[in-house]
Amino acid sequence: MTYQTSTENKAIEIVNIKSLEGKVKESMESAGNKGAFGYIRGGAEDEWTMDENTSAFNKKQIMPRVLK
Repeated sequence: MTYQTSTENKAIEIVNIKSLEGKVKESMESAGNKGAFGYIRGGAEDEWTMDENTSAFNKKQIMPRVLK
């Protein structure tokens, strides 16, 4: 199976990761890529690596330059 990439280029408002995932899933499925998001978002077997990556990401902080 082959998934087509989008050529759409527009600004999106990111509030949090969950809302971003929702927008990505909607965009991928509207482009005719049913099941593609689940393939990309899901992990293999016990999903240990995905959990470790999520845990590491959650420890990061984003500080806008304006506040430095």
